[in-house]
Amino acid sequence: MINIFFRNPTSEEIATIIGFYDPLPYHNGFHALAVYARAIDIAGRHIGEGGDANLSLVKWSALFHDTRYAFKRPTGQSREEYSASIAERYLDSLGAPQEFSIKVREIIIDGTHRDGHFKTVEAQILRAADLHTFSGEYPEFFAATLALYLEECALTGKVISFEEWKKNTAKVAAFYQAQDIHLSSRYYDPRGSSKWHNNLERNLELFQNELL
Repeated sequence: MINIFFRNPTSEEIATIIGFYDPLPYHNGFHALAVYARAIDIAGRHIGEGGDANLSLVKWSALFHDTRYAFKRPTGQSREEYSASIAERYLDSLGAPQEFSIKVREIIIDGTHRDGHFKTVEAQILRAADLHTFSGEYPEFFAATLALYLEECALTGKVISFEEWKKNTAKVAAFYQAQDIHLSSRYYDPRGSSKWHNNLERNLELFQNELL
């Protein structure tokens, strides 16, 4: 666990941060609140089973992880890096310790960037919370994937065929399937298999048969 502390966000601050989100089909304020709630739940279960996690870092990182997703960023800066920089500046304005602000920035980049590497359990928790939708029930998976499809078309200004999107989804999912993020016993089914991987495979199989 990272031993750098700052207070939890207030309800007013949560409302302000949600206002930083763009009105997109998927990466919007509702997504941020869902990831925030899941991250707290995952961290709580991890801590309850004897693990360590800095819950304050988890909360602030989850709230900021996709801010200004559609905003035009400085050349060479990824969406994840831009969201992380917003978090760092906001926390600095609240008087958070500089080490805390920097660590939130690092957790957002490590936990949400596709090529990010988990240096901390807090980044693992953020990644698990962010991907949770895709290993849930199939209707939830389909709704999220369709929202991402519509969002990608809107952000790129290109018409992407749904068949192409299905192939792209399978390719991205294969990358995440290679990761092993087990933070509590809830990760496993009674046979000791990963519920996350099993559910994702089921959802992908169903999705490949979808017509739009």
